[in-house]
Amino acid sequence: MRNQAVESHSQGEKFSYRITFLIMLLEECRKSDINTCIDTTGFASEAVLRRALPLTDTFLFDIKLIDDEAHKKNTAVFRINVF
Repeated sequence: MRNQAVESHSQGEKFSYRITFLIMLLEECRKSDINTCIDTTGFASEAVLRRALPLTDTFLFDIKLIDDEAHKKNTAVFRINVF
């Protein structure tokens, strides 16, 4: 079996299209018995993560910083907003 890694970083409408594509890709991989891995910062809604969860074999969470202020300064979002 092959491993498939998909990473998506965007906002707004483009993000919505990428999520739709991601879910479709994960469904096709599942049908073809291809292992899947999502490399993510976790900056997504719980609903999106819940849609991807049953279709994904492995999640790799990229933790940038633990300190909230440093995280905000370096990534433009508070760590609390990251799942």
